[in-house]
Amino acid sequence: MIYSSNRSDKVFEDSSRELEGKIKFYDIKEMKRKISFKDDIKSLIQIIKIIRQVKPHLIHCHSSKAGLLGRVSGSLCRINVIYTPHAYFAQNDSLAKRKRYFFTLVERFLSKGTKKTINVSYGEQKFALQHKIVKKNKSTVIYNGISDLQSCRSKEDINNRFIVGTLARVDDQKNPFSFIKVGEALIEKYPNMDFVYVGDGELLEEARKYVSNKKIADRIKFIGFSGNIVEELQRFNIYLSTALYEGLPYAVIEALALKKPLVLSDVTGNNELVIPEYNGFLFPVNQEKIAIEKIELLYNNREAYEKYSTNSYKLFEQKFNLESMIEKIQYVYDSL
Repeated sequence: MIYSSNRSDKVFEDSSRELEGKIKFYDIKEMKRKISFKDDIKSLIQIIKIIRQVKPHLIHCHSSKAGLLGRVSGSLCRINVIYTPHAYFAQNDSLAKRKRYFFTLVERFLSKGTKKTINVSYGEQKFALQHKIVKKNKSTVIYNGISDLQSCRSKEDINNRFIVGTLARVDDQKNPFSFIKVGEALIEKYPNMDFVYVGDGELLEEARKYVSNKKIADRIKFIGFSGNIVEELQRFNIYLSTALYEGLPYAVIEALALKKPLVLSDVTGNNELVIPEYNGFLFPVNQEKIAIEKIELLYNNREAYEKYSTNSYKLFEQKFNLESMIEKIQYVYDSL
């Protein structure tokens, strides 16, 4: 496995140590999230060296930067490449048209050397087909899956707080200031309701400064990176996502497995994790008033809350289990 220690966290580092001897890890320090011609060329050279040394039968790339460098390297080394985008950058409607078009062109070009694209949601695949990023015969949909978290059921909050939370990067894509707006309206009305945002990112300090200046940092908490996301999710009563675009977020799948009702922005990926009025609600991006109404409904109606909680777990069992994902990915590997 090729990775960048610049982007790894304690969870990844602990997991990698446990897998030593089973999986070999190659750390490329130059590979960073932001575009840098100098560092990206260095990373590309390093990846090509590793590929020539390992001589893999297949290369499987995930997300934008690794997807770009990995696919170029695979094409140059004439190795079959599989790509899982986990949301195309061009899906972001807030981007200027020229930028969206540029990133679409890049994806089209790279897809020519990609043997198979695994989209993590039907919405993501539909976007790719509509924008001619992939051809239908070179794309398949495999939902993300996780192990059952049945042994990690909800913890009762010792202070009797009702917690609305999210687990996400604190960046533009995840739209954290929309999360704050929802929180501001509800903490004023409900003294025992808190909002918790778990995750690190470029907007973390700005978000913390905002809630601190408003003197609401004790009610809308940006706790930063956590090494135990399941423990954090256990404490949530409702999972809220205000994201601008998605692939199929693992954190929301974990919320399903932990029986959390969902209130999610109606974007690709999110809208395949919620069946409205079954396990939660969808609301249009940046329409905080609607999100507030749905959270209040669940807060004030215990019967509905319990029903949606049970249905979240049912949906997880039906569509998002780890065994099904592994079986389908293995089938793609074998077919190549």
